[in-house]
Amino acid sequence: WNDRLLDSFGWAASDLRSYSSLIERIPVSERSEVSSRLRKCIQSGTWSGEHRFVRLDGTEAYVLHHAMIVKDSEGVAVRLVGCMTDISERYTNEKKISQQAALLNQTRDGILVCNLMGVVEFWNSGATKLYGWSAEQALGKRVDELLGMDVAAYKESCQQTIAHGEWFGRLQKTAREGAVLTIDCRCTLMCDEHGSPKSILSIDTDITERLQIELKFLRSQRLESIGTLAGGIAHDLNNLLSPILMGVGLLKLSERPKSEVEIIDYMEQSANHGAQLVKQVLSFARGIQGASISVHLGYVIREVAGIIRSTFPKNISLKMDIAEDLRLVRADPTQLNQVLINLCVNARDAMPSGGCISIKACNRDLSEADALSIHNISAGPHVFLEVSDTGTGMPAAVIEKIFEPFFTTKAPGKGTGLGLSTVLGIVRSLEGTVSVYSELGTGTVFKIYLPECRDNADLPGDAFAVMPVPTGRGELILLVDDEPAILKVAKQALESYGYKVILASDGAQAFALYHQHRASVALVVTDMMMPIMDGLALVAALYRVDPGIVVIGASGLNEHSNQIKAAELGLTNFMLKPYTTSVLIETVQKALKSSTK
Repeated sequence: WNDRLLDSFGWAASDLRSYSSLIERIPVSERSEVSSRLRKCIQSGTWSGEHRFVRLDGTEAYVLHHAMIVKDSEGVAVRLVGCMTDISERYTNEKKISQQAALLNQTRDGILVCNLMGVVEFWNSGATKLYGWSAEQALGKRVDELLGMDVAAYKESCQQTIAHGEWFGRLQKTAREGAVLTIDCRCTLMCDEHGSPKSILSIDTDITERLQIELKFLRSQRLESIGTLAGGIAHDLNNLLSPILMGVGLLKLSERPKSEVEIIDYMEQSANHGAQLVKQVLSFARGIQGASISVHLGYVIREVAGIIRSTFPKNISLKMDIAEDLRLVRADPTQLNQVLINLCVNARDAMPSGGCISIKACNRDLSEADALSIHNISAGPHVFLEVSDTGTGMPAAVIEKIFEPFFTTKAPGKGTGLGLSTVLGIVRSLEGTVSVYSELGTGTVFKIYLPECRDNADLPGDAFAVMPVPTGRGELILLVDDEPAILKVAKQALESYGYKVILASDGAQAFALYHQHRASVALVVTDMMMPIMDGLALVAALYRVDPGIVVIGASGLNEHSNQIKAAELGLTNFMLKPYTTSVLIETVQKALKSSTK
């Protein structure tokens, strides 16, 4: 032994003389293995290995042990010369590095090191999971080429990292299978022992899915804001449309030349269409559900056909095939109109150079086998609707996503991705089903099945015949509204049908007038949203002083909450603005007949 034994392990020569062998200073768990290798060393002549060795103070050192056999002149082993080097610090560092490397491979983030030329020098398992390239495939490759990065953006990130020592930002990187990922990159400059820049460490976090969720959330917030805005606009538009519709009804009461009748009819159609558009906006933006009635789909198709012919480009033709014996379906006509409009608008956009839209409607009796093949529909009598075009068509990858909310193939600002998801929602709410077939260059076909409505109570006799409007017998009606135009036209309409009318522009004035004419007022028609005293407050006050009073509520904000609150007060008669003269008179007659006053 030499003096380094004392320096390295604390042992002096006098300490070691008490031991028969240095093997006794090797931990028991490794002693047998080291002894075995040293015995084999007699034949091989040398041995080298690593093991632990106990210091004088009881701590363990990790040593590199070299051993050599010394033989006599006859070749017999007589002595073993050994050299032990304390490598504890190196072993500890290597172990720490190994643990750190294991931790790096456990993280879900991609961790990679590139030299200043952008060549990959380190690539953890997180990077493999994220991008699909193994470490063997990535090492030695240029990272911008491997991950399909924008060269200018990548160079800018490297320059910022070298200039400031770190950089944080987002980059678009492409995985092995072609998926474009949005990555949060945290880059740190690595320097050599002289402080010179050597490489760049990048920790990559995939935020693609998170951004998609955030985008959907922001769109939902935008839709909620649109719904709030639409509600306010709808209230004002419905108040504007009400006097127009009632005025048209009054104009029709007198004999007029055919040319004027045509103009009046056109005005009525336009006003009705405007009212339906308002209803559609509210129906989508706020989830308002319209009343379901028995509907002849042929009439809805012809209405949409008129819109197509007047608004679509002239290089797009329209073909219709509507069965004469078409069955009825139970639905909200406005929602069916919305379904057709959305499908036809998509067809138009798929034919930028022109083409043909075909709409077909017929009866179909589905067997159990048919229902199983179509999916999500029951057997029995149905109405079949088909909308097809001769446009560009869609690949299979797009067809799989077209019914997803917010998915669109249109350019930014050209589409919201809500049309077909709205179609699917409406059709499913009617217990129907919708399917699509399309190929690139062959056009697209949408097929819709809706169950037959056997209850025709909504359409007695001729479903679309104009029913005679009953007249009054001089009953006094208190009409309350804050819109002067509605008051003026509604008063004239009621008086034209034999009623007497007194007017109030808010709830407070109406309540005072009712006290003055309490004995004569047969019915009160009141708007629900008014200044000073709104309709709900007026109804509550009227019921307190006269529980038998007959009241009709009206609102330009088509929310069920208005009707629910009114119903809680006992108000069962309700009109949604804009209403026509016939609706006003029929509602008044119905309310008067049901009253006991």
